Amino acid sequence: MSSENIQKFNLGELIILEIELTCYEVKNIGEHRWQKIPEKAVMERFADSFDPVTPILSRMLKGEEIVVSPEIYRVINCKC
Repeated sequence: MSSENIQKFNLGELIILEIELTCYEVKNIGEHRWQKIPEKAVMERFADSFDPVTPILSRMLKGEEIVVSPEIYRVINCKC
């Protein structure tokens, strides 16, 4: 786990909590630039496009890019 993807919260002198955040990105097919997108927007798009949604979310959380024409979605670890 790389240090740039971890946020550290000092909750006192004795405890440090490290949290790696999950963010989502989208791009149009044929474009090269990814843009961050709110989780709610991804979930709404998937709910409108897939039934059931859980297998698609599982695939994406394992690193697969998901195509919902005309867009491609992916998950990244980041500092949001």
